[in-house]
Amino acid sequence: SSRLVPVYNLNQVTISEQFAPLIGINIRTKTNLTTRLDYKKARDLSLNFSNAQVTETTNNDVTVDFGFTKEKFKLPFKIRGRTISLENDLTFRASLTFRDSETIQRKLDGENVITNGTTSYQFRPSFTYKLNKSLDLTGYFERSVTEPKQSSSFKTANTAFGVQLRFALAQ
Repeated sequence: SSRLVPVYNLNQVTISEQFAPLIGINIRTKTNLTTRLDYKKARDLSLNFSNAQVTETTNNDVTVDFGFTKEKFKLPFKIRGRTISLENDLTFRASLTFRDSETIQRKLDGENVITNGTTSYQFRPSFTYKLNKSLDLTGYFERSVTEPKQSSSFKTANTAFGVQLRFALAQ
């Protein structure tokens, strides 16, 4: 009796689809206003041969981004009683992202179970002031909230904020 040994042993096959962005609109005006709208869509399908199940993971994202630049913005400050005023560019940006994610376990007998999923949003405003050709001052704030679709998980929220001073060596 001879034993046949397969050359390839496949446990799982995955198909990935991604439209990033599926729809994207980017507008910039003469007055330095910028607006962007992106709709992203992604899906992963995995067929597991050991248990004959299909796992489908879908993600839908909508991002709205708004910004403007004010040229020669005056920033006065005092040093030892003297008032010094800088006139440089100030850039403001705000971004809002909504995301819906879901994982469904599909079985051959028709039973479909949601095994994972979240609904989340992220809000990120920031400003950048150009102190000189090489030095930028940035203030930022980020707020992320994630709400699970299963009762076994908890809603989470993260907040980050701060100030960055960036020095560029290259011109």
